[in-house]
Amino acid sequence: MKNAFFLTTLLTIISFLNIAGQKATDQDRMKQSQRPWSFSMSYTPQITFSKNSSDSNEPYKYLLYGFNGRFDYRNINERVSISFGATFRQKPINVNNSNNQNLTQFEFPVQVNYHLNKEVNKVDPYLKTTFKLTYLKEKYTRQDPGTVSLADGIYYSPSVAIGIGTVIKTGKNFSFILESDIGYGIINTLPNRGYTDLLIGIRYNL
Repeated sequence: MKNAFFLTTLLTIISFLNIAGQKATDQDRMKQSQRPWSFSMSYTPQITFSKNSSDSNEPYKYLLYGFNGRFDYRNINERVSISFGATFRQKPINVNNSNNQNLTQFEFPVQVNYHLNKEVNKVDPYLKTTFKLTYLKEKYTRQDPGTVSLADGIYYSPSVAIGIGTVIKTGKNFSFILESDIGYGIINTLPNRGYTDLLIGIRYNL
């Protein structure tokens, strides 16, 4: 009799905890659906590479440092979200002893993310595809013996990229975000220009 009473009490407690856990999960999902927006600020270096430069057929590459600010919207469906924002990058480049470049770059990416988990967990990995419009201003200084010449170039370059990312929840509303991708120009505004990006930042649920 005592064993039956103990077993019944134990099953009742387990059932209650299970129902309470389900209600908490439902509440978490409701909170997530009510707060689908988030904002992030990130540090995002970029390695740009090309098969040929404007001066020669030699391959070249350079490293740009920049920062990104963007909004994320999670509730398109269980697995798909979108991200959009702007990135600023700038770097002086010493081509050689007499030639210098200064690059200023603005990017306006629109990103579609496919999440590997249906539910938002502490770790949220995803695959991503990005369409990006890049505005690049290049200031080139050539110092030949006895002469100094300046040249400015402005380019608009659409590109596409694919990559991976993950969000790691660190608090109630804060998350750590990490992404990496590789992309290539759609048109030859900048000849044979490709790039690879790294993004490291903090995200806040709005």
